[in-house]
Parts: sequence; C-alpha cells; structure tokens
Amino acid sequence: MRKILALIILILVVLVYFAVFQIQPEQKPLGQSEATEFVLADLKTLTEKGADARVVETRKTDGTWEVDVLITQNPHSPCPTLSKRYYKLMPFSFRPEPIISNCNYHKGLLVHREEALINSAQIPAIYSFLAPASDAYGCAFKISAFDEKSALDYCKELDLNAFYSFSQNLKPDDWVVMWRALGKTALYALDSFGRLI
Repeated sequence: MRKILALIILILVVLVYFAVFQIQPEQKPLGQSEATEFVLADLKTLTEKGADARVVETRKTDGTWEVDVLITQNPHSPCPTLSKRYYKLMPFSFRPEPIISNCNYHKGLLVHREEALINSAQIPAIYSFLAPASDAYGCAFKISAFDEKSALDYCKELDLNAFYSFSQNLKPDDWVVMWRALGKTALYALDSFGRLI
C-alpha cells in the first residue's frame, strides 16, 4: 500500500513539475534562411505600405546571425529615401542608419539606385519629361550588377528587350534609369557620377 501511495505521489509531483515549468523541447539552432525570413517578416508592415526592403548581407558572428537590410521609402519616385538596418538575432534587435534622407543632388560616385533616381530627376532634360506627371515611376540599374530576376522583382514595368538594346554599349559602372510618366516610358544612361551620357 505504501509503495502504491509513494508511486502516486511521485507521479503527481512529476505532473505538477511539468505543468508549472512547462519544459520545452530543445529548439534547433536558427539557420540562415530562417534568420532572413524572420527579418523580412519584421519588415512586412513597411513593405505592405509600399517600401522596398532588400537583404544585402547575411553572416554569422559568434553564433549570432547578422542581417543587413536596405529599406527604401517611395522606391520609384524622383525622391526616394534610403536607410539601412543592422539586425542581430537571436536575441532579436536592430540598429537603423539613415543613408539618404532628402532629394539633394548626389555629388560623387553613385552607389545606390536611389541616388541614380534622384540625380536623374534633377537633370533638366529628364526633369522636363517628369515635371507634368504627379505619378512618375522610375527604376535604376547599375550595368555591372544587373540581374534579370532581381530587376523584374524591383521594377515590374521594365521591358527587358528595350533595356538590353539600350544598354549594350554602356560601361559596367554606368547606370540605366527608366522613367514612366503620362503613359510614356524613357530610358536614360548616367555615368558613374550621375551625369547624363
């Protein structure tokens, strides 16, 4: 009888222990694709409002995933803004850094497509094409970094045949900027410093 009572008490103690402490099964470590998906899920509220988010680097340092993301507000306008978020997980945190916060003409080497859009929209010949339109739509591509899939994901309006025909004699550091306004589309070539070619 005492053995049965002791066994019942032991079972009750074990059940209470599991109920109180809710022992979780050991979780497998976070992989690179899961880390990237977690970051993109965090950015979903921004992307649903029209922002563009692109992962530029993912690395693992001392067991922690670090994911760098460029975030563009108004990505197809003559005045996009650009910031960078440096994510760390797990535990989850990020540090924002503004890169482009106004529409000032960029002097120097163009690094980001947003700089190419801003510069091109301020060139008189292009400005006169865009000025009458309130809904101008632009995309910018560096020749050396052009990738069809990424380009079409970013720029749904891009005509690949027109792009290849237009860019065939450009240098790797040149940029192609596409603008659509008032139902018309135009392609422009910029050098690496944002000057019209």
